Amino acid sequence: MQHLRLTGSAADGYAVVGELRNDSTVEASVPHLLVSYTAADGSLSWVDHAYLEHSIAPQSVSDFRIPLASSTPIAASGVPTTGYAGPAHSPPASALAASIALPADTGFSGLSLTATTYARASQP
Repeated sequence: MQHLRLTGSAADGYAVVGELRNDSTVEASVPHLLVSYTAADGSLSWVDHAYLEHSIAPQSVSDFRIPLASSTPIAASGVPTTGYAGPAHSPPASALAASIALPADTGFSGLSLTATTYARASQP
């Protein structure tokens, strides 16, 4: 990912925009972005995701725009949790590093993006 920036306003809604670059030699057929929202202490507050509308050819770049989630409807459930992403995983040892700082009116401190994709294998 490159050229990440925040656009919009509290009145119109915020979005993160940037470019996803495919440096590989195979097509990224189903580009998927995982959005991790963090609190001021670096803890994970919320996750979201978005699929890009089209594949990305090898050695190519595609623009994306993802509207930010609102923290307004998010409320603690009160249910105690002991796992992180399931029983086989442990919480991160340190706070998550945010790629983009967010305005206070979003209800989050920052966000980070992780890109994944399905890659088409070449036919023999």
